[in-house]
Amino acid sequence: MRVPAVCSALVLTLAQLFHVFNMRDASADFPSEDVMRYPYVWLALIPCAALLVGSAFLPVLSIVLEPPQPSGCIGILVLALFPLLAGGATRRPSTDDKRGS
Repeated sequence: MRVPAVCSALVLTLAQLFHVFNMRDASADFPSEDVMRYPYVWLALIPCAALLVGSAFLPVLSIVLEPPQPSGCIGILVLALFPLLAGGATRRPSTDDKRGS
């Protein structure tokens, strides 16, 4: 694989991993306790992230994926976090919010 293809694959998979944090109630703040305290979220995220980083940066596995440069890693993280930040910014309060009544 070429480096741009590796970078786009890493952005897509990291964005999908971060998307779980957008799965919260519309009235909840960003670090939603429901998502953060759910152990199965972390049991899924940690091994997936370890496999992803390992496949790109471990010498034995980096034969398959060419690791990006450090500046590329920063761009990958910024682009992968964009849907998480955009999802929180565009979230609308629910219509059945009882706090305002």
